[in-house]
Amino acid sequence: HGGLKFGETGWAALHGEVPFVFRAKERSAGRRGGLRNDAATGPAGSLANDPLFQALRALRSELAREQNVPPYVIFHDATLMEMVRRKPADLTAMSRVPGVGRRKLDRYGAIFVAAIAKLVT
Repeated sequence: HGGLKFGETGWAALHGEVPFVFRAKERSAGRRGGLRNDAATGPAGSLANDPLFQALRALRSELAREQNVPPYVIFHDATLMEMVRRKPADLTAMSRVPGVGRRKLDRYGAIFVAAIAKLVT
């Protein structure tokens, strides 16, 4: 079934014939990675209760229902939170939001920029 196999040194370490040395990877004190840490919380605290975030989630859900796909296929929550933080006013600004690639920009960018403009003003 594939999987891992021990080499000579591995078997020797398993049987205690050679020392097994393991060094844990050090964790940095900063971000763990991805958007979730910074996007979920910011200077104003959690964005999950922000009216703009809730409106963008509702829009995403509506589009997902129409296309018969899960909402995360449209955009992940972390991407929506980043939109709330940045409030992109045009497609160029939207293209700089992490999680918005060329394809999603072409397909959904104008819809979300319009929704943000409507709710921010």
